[in-house]
Amino acid sequence: MTTLTAQKAGAGPLSLSFETLEGDDALNYDSAYAPLLIISNETESQRTVRIKGSDAGVQTTTDMGELDLSSGYPIEVPAGKTKLMRLTTIDAYMKGDITITNGQELKAALIYLGA
Repeated sequence: MTTLTAQKAGAGPLSLSFETLEGDDALNYDSAYAPLLIISNETESQRTVRIKGSDAGVQTTTDMGELDLSSGYPIEVPAGKTKLMRLTTIDAYMKGDITITNGQELKAALIYLGA
C-alpha cells in the first residue's frame, strides 16, 4: 500500500514527485489546502480508479434525494493520459480514511495549494 503525502506548493515552481499506486492506496487529505490529485496512466488500457472515504455513506440532498457515496468517486483515466482532480469538489466522498482503489501501476501526486 502506497500512502500519498501532499507536496506543498508555495511561491514559484514545484518539482513534482509521483508515486506508483499499488491498487489499494491511502491518501492524506486536508481540504483547507485546496488539494489537487494528479493521476497518470502510462499503461496501454483505460483504468477507472475510485476515491473512497471510510465514513462516506448515504447523503441526503434537496434536489436528488438520497445518494449512496460508499462505493467511491470514479475517475476514468484513459491509456496514455493524465487526469487532474480538485478534491474539494468531491468533499462528500472524502470522509474518514481515504483510499484510492484499482490504481495498480498508475502514477499519482497529491498537491496542497497555498501551503
